[in-house]
Amino acid sequence: MMKVIEDRPVISVVVPTHGRVNLLKKLLISLQKASSNCNISIEVIIVDDSPTDEQNQIKQLCQSFGARYINGPQNVRMKRNIGIKASKAEIILFVDSDCEVSENIFEEHLKIYNEPDTAGVLGITEFVGRENITWKIVERTKFLDAFSFAKTLKNYLDSAPWGTCTNLSFKKEVLEQIGGFDTNFPFKLGGDDTDLGIRINKAGYKIKMNPNAIVYHTRETWNNFLAVTKRAFRWGRMDYYIFYKKHKDKISFIFPKPITLFYFLLVLGCIKAVVGNILLGLLLPFIWLLVFLFLNAFFKTVSSKDSLKSALFEIPAQFLHFLFDFGTTLESIRNKKPMAFFKHPLDDPRQVIVLWNEKVREMWGITLSTLLILIFFMVI
Repeated sequence: MMKVIEDRPVISVVVPTHGRVNLLKKLLISLQKASSNCNISIEVIIVDDSPTDEQNQIKQLCQSFGARYINGPQNVRMKRNIGIKASKAEIILFVDSDCEVSENIFEEHLKIYNEPDTAGVLGITEFVGRENITWKIVERTKFLDAFSFAKTLKNYLDSAPWGTCTNLSFKKEVLEQIGGFDTNFPFKLGGDDTDLGIRINKAGYKIKMNPNAIVYHTRETWNNFLAVTKRAFRWGRMDYYIFYKKHKDKISFIFPKPITLFYFLLVLGCIKAVVGNILLGLLLPFIWLLVFLFLNAFFKTVSSKDSLKSALFEIPAQFLHFLFDFGTTLESIRNKKPMAFFKHPLDDPRQVIVLWNEKVREMWGITLSTLLILIFFMVI
């Protein structure tokens, strides 16, 4: 175990926030419990850009719980970089403001640093709280996979390709060496943890995984479907800049992609609209999309031996995946680079094994829906 240096914390917890006063209070309570449960010195740094009223409340919380308050910009990456620079510890733990930590979180992170080749530690993030309809949709998507990498990837790798900043720690010297979070991306949040993990791995460091290091994430910030659709679309747009522009070595050919077929049918539909039936031509790609989403959801429901009622949640879940890809291809078009139409990131090493069945189901969905639409197109 690392030595405690007098007046110097062993771990600095960096938390970016905007509002979320009540959630932040819960996090600070959990950090206080975890700190009192171990015999090491901990500092908590809150980097905030809330409106004045909420800012004052957060300052009061920081004062009550002994946390350091720093006023920061809107950009989440910049907030985390400010936290890195301000930290006094050798190890920095990133946690989000809508989370609560387990009582042994610090010990579980620190024990992995006893291994000489450890640059970072990734724990798991469990979701807690009320489940509504939106959550039943979200839990069927790929967007939650990374939160459990520390559990699901242990059988395949000895280190993680990247991890979410809900429960992720690094040696400060490693973060400083690679330049911290990249602040040159076009959006103020999203994808920063993916890019950071890729760069750390490329620098020759390892992000070890510990499923016993647990953080609890509230479902409260995932319970609005409109907000989730915006998030999925933004993540898709960010995916272009992370993989297709910055880390091109992480993408490979994949065809056909559902989004590529959609664009193809959109062009075909426009031709049909010009030649004859305008309304039918314009509706063609959207009819295909509905058929594809239904078939893909049906195949997944049957293969998992789930009830057919669950398909009602599976269809919008598949739509969120489509929206993600739409965001990626939109940025590809804007940057005049067509790579996103026929290439796909291989950032999850389980894709060849665990996710193979998903790709097979998708291929069947693409084939049958395209065949049905083309037959319909020729008939009319």
